[in-house]
Amino acid sequence: MSGTRLWVIGAVLGMVVIVVLGWIVGVQPQLTSAAVSTAQRLTVDATNARYQAVLAALKADHEKLPQLQAQLSALKASVPPDTESSAFVKELNAIAAAHGVTITGLTFSDAVGYKPPATSPAAPAAAASGASTSTPAPAPSPSSTPQAPTPETNPLVTPSNFFASPVQVAVSGQLGNVLDFLQGAQKGTRLFLVTALSSNPSTTEGAPAGTVDATIGGYIYSVSTAQAQQTGGTPPASGAAQQPAEASK
Repeated sequence: MSGTRLWVIGAVLGMVVIVVLGWIVGVQPQLTSAAVSTAQRLTVDATNARYQAVLAALKADHEKLPQLQAQLSALKASVPPDTESSAFVKELNAIAAAHGVTITGLTFSDAVGYKPPATSPAAPAAAASGASTSTPAPAPSPSSTPQAPTPETNPLVTPSNFFASPVQVAVSGQLGNVLDFLQGAQKGTRLFLVTALSSNPSTTEGAPAGTVDATIGGYIYSVSTAQAQQTGGTPPASGAAQQPAEASK
């Protein structure tokens, strides 16, 4: 083999080596760096998109802030952080005056801690081993007594922060007016759950015909997280003793 040919082969091999080294040392790191940069950019874009969505949601919530504050105020008035019996008495007196009913007695009993509703008993156990299971149980007939819905509970509502105060209201007036008063009391600012109602013809001397004396029983509620933390679940102090309230004249 002539020297010229060897020189050409050597030159070609040298150029190949230079190209390979140039790729390894110069081009490949740049391509890797570009790929990493692209991945980082995509990650940043995705993060920015999430932040923009959160920001848009916060802006929308901020625009609804007055509405949410109004709802919160209504809820606080419905279930205040204390018994606040005096405000409830004023509300009842106003409702009674609007419907021509006289409140003759109003009593608040001891506040009690909330008790979650009892769960339904477990379904009967399966038939004992060896018993026949070939005959299915008959389907309930359409006339069967309907089952009550499962009560909803919330783990945030506990006997340590939610209290019920029994209330008994005695009123006198025409039966229709008494029923209107009852409806107004249940739809008032303060949450009032009526659990009992009884009425009898009035025995008051000189009472107009059709006048009845009615007794309404129910509960008002209060929620007090701070009070529960301080007292370990003791009901608010203002609801702990019976309080005869001033009746409307």
